[in-house]
Amino acid sequence: MLIVQGDKILAQMRNVDVQLDNVIFDVGHTYVIKNFEVEKNSGHYKATRHGFKINFVKTTKVTP
Repeated sequence: MLIVQGDKILAQMRNVDVQLDNVIFDVGHTYVIKNFEVEKNSGHYKATRHGFKINFVKTTKVTP
């Protein structure tokens, strides 16, 4: 799978699972995201048309 500039993917963060200290995602910026899960975006409600979504977990790390 190739993600090109402009693609959107759903990312889920559950407060009980993730401890990210003041991480704010700005449109147009690039971030390195490590230690996350990828699964099919198969629910009834889809925030994006992307076929997959990412789930942030306790060990997820985000850096600019």
